Amino acid sequence: MSDGSSYEVRHPEMALVTRREVVIALPPQEAKLPERSVFCDPLHVTRIELIDRTKRNRKSTKPNK
Repeated sequence: MSDGSSYEVRHPEMALVTRREVVIALPPQEAKLPERSVFCDPLHVTRIELIDRTKRNRKSTKPNK
């Protein structure tokens, strides 16, 4: 964002994109459903980066000792 903040959207259902705003559901801390959301103006989105899923998948494939 133009103010330096950033948000990770790990699932497509966590973001709603329209012409006038981007609504991002913030990840819940304990509950299964998000409790908060952030409304962003698309004009302030300065960069979009893909999240590297291979690192996360490698961690989950290691056997437990």
